[in-house]
Amino acid sequence: LSVLVDETLRDLEVSHCIELDDDGTTIWALTMGKIVSYYYLNHLTARLFFEEIDESSDVAKLLQVLSSAKEYEELP
Repeated sequence: LSVLVDETLRDLEVSHCIELDDDGTTIWALTMGKIVSYYYLNHLTARLFFEEIDESSDVAKLLQVLSSAKEYEELP
């Protein structure tokens, strides 16, 4: 169980949702994590947005990234 918790925390850290201290005992919620929690989004969606969207993204790129969100995988 502790391995599962550690892996989950590392996944959330890679998705820029939380920050862990060096020994992994303290967890800080980052802005992206608060947004994901508030809107019930998948952390992989947050990671996708963080990695793909920047200030030079045009409307076509934004629509492409938005349509790649994990939440749309549940729709037929």
